[in-house]
Amino acid sequence: MAHCSLANRNSSLRISTCWLKWLVLLGLLTFSSSLYAALPLLTPPSQPSAPIELTPYVELLEDASQQLNLQQVIQAEYDQQFKPAGEETPYIGHTHSAWWVRFQLYANEAQDWFLLLDQPIGGSIQMFSLPYPTKSTLTPLENYRLPAYRLLLAPQETITIYVRVTNAGALLSLPLKLMSAEQLITTSNQQAVIFAALFAGMTVLGIYNLLLFFSVREYAYLRLVSFIVFVNLTFIRDSNLFPSLAWINNTDNYFYAAPLLLVLVSAFYYWMYVNEGVSVIMDKLSRVVIYLALGLLPFIGLIENAEAFIFSCVLGLMPCVVILISVTAIRGHRPTQHAYAAAMILIIGLIPYALMQAGWGLTYNRN
Repeated sequence: MAHCSLANRNSSLRISTCWLKWLVLLGLLTFSSSLYAALPLLTPPSQPSAPIELTPYVELLEDASQQLNLQQVIQAEYDQQFKPAGEETPYIGHTHSAWWVRFQLYANEAQDWFLLLDQPIGGSIQMFSLPYPTKSTLTPLENYRLPAYRLLLAPQETITIYVRVTNAGALLSLPLKLMSAEQLITTSNQQAVIFAALFAGMTVLGIYNLLLFFSVREYAYLRLVSFIVFVNLTFIRDSNLFPSLAWINNTDNYFYAAPLLLVLVSAFYYWMYVNEGVSVIMDKLSRVVIYLALGLLPFIGLIENAEAFIFSCVLGLMPCVVILISVTAIRGHRPTQHAYAAAMILIIGLIPYALMQAGWGLTYNRN
């Protein structure tokens, strides 16, 4: 009886140990699945009808020190610090941090894709592909306005893409898209036509006013030409319309924010002619802005977030300018009345852009 009782206990012990092993294994599998669930896996279709927005599939990590490398961010210590980007394109705003982005792709069959950051970057951007245990650094397309990289996916392959972006304090957003070669060409051509048309329109307007200056020798036209030139220079910088002039778009450039100051100077310099000294306050305000902006120009590279500072000043000046020129127009000053509509359209159109550049808009929640 004792021998039978001992056998029963041993049998029960073996059953309990077996169940314990299965429970541990199930727990490990559940834990492993939860880790993978944190990083959604995108399986691109063979023939997409439109570019794929990657925002719902990406995770972000802020590196305020700018010292982390790829080998560090893939370690467990930093791996768990990546946060989902959410459903909307991450708008980081003005930042001196390096930002890491990661997402996973799985291909059912061999596919040829292009990864596009649909935003000009004046800082640096690096992309890495990690089909473990090897890694490769992706090479950007040459002479392309936007950062674009080719991705060749093998059948039944899962890869993790890591992206490192810095923008030296300038505005940063991360609209990442996955698209075919045909979609990339279409997108590129559409944007090129729009930006080229805007640039050409401003250039023609500048040439027209320059010819008027040579014809009638009226310096007001030359003042307007200077304003158009500096607006175009800022437009080239922000849009990277001409990749061969990428140095203008380099956010590490000491004089990166200088075109904005020159736009401000030329705008007030032109309006001094329109005002003709009728509004004494407007005339004095214009002179103060011009002198301060020109005095600040040699030191612009020393100001942290110089763009945000300039646009904050512009937003502060806007109510004063609107009131002053409105009062002058109401009092019957003909030159101000003739230029009033154009000035109001320019100011109203500038407000959203200035709010964004000043950093007063919505930014990515770092928490």
